[in-house]
Amino acid sequence: MSEETKNGATEGQEEAQPVFQMIGQFVRDLSFECAKPAFIGEMPKMDFEMDLGVKVDKVGDNLQEVTLMLKAKAKNKDDDSTVYIAEIQNVGIFHVENVSDDAAHAMLFVEGANLIYPQARHIFIACVTDGSFPPPMLGAIDFRTLYMQRQAETAAAAESEATATN
Repeated sequence: MSEETKNGATEGQEEAQPVFQMIGQFVRDLSFECAKPAFIGEMPKMDFEMDLGVKVDKVGDNLQEVTLMLKAKAKNKDDDSTVYIAEIQNVGIFHVENVSDDAAHAMLFVEGANLIYPQARHIFIACVTDGSFPPPMLGAIDFRTLYMQRQAETAAAAESEATATN
């Protein structure tokens, strides 16, 4: 008869430890479109629209890819013309092992995005300033709240679809 240790593993067996490790990150796509640089004429007063997306995909055994997408559109306040559009897709590759699928998805969406956001933000801001415009003020992003909102929306959509089919 074998004895169990406090964590439920029998003596002689080691419990598999969870693994969450970033392998690396890279820019998959970077784009900057500018109709008229800021140094030609007067700097326009701009409205700034920002879109953010996070996508998680399996790319191999115990390897997951987190893609962080940032897109900014600056419009002239006076005539509503587009001043510039900047986009980046920054990707992080993560080794995830001995974690449930639900926990892994949450870790990747929240912690994975948190880990790759600083590089994405840095490159994004450099792209805009190299395009002759003032840097957009991109602060911290609460990926945990975004994840919880996304989960709530998915659950509500599934519930509404289930009631519609009944």
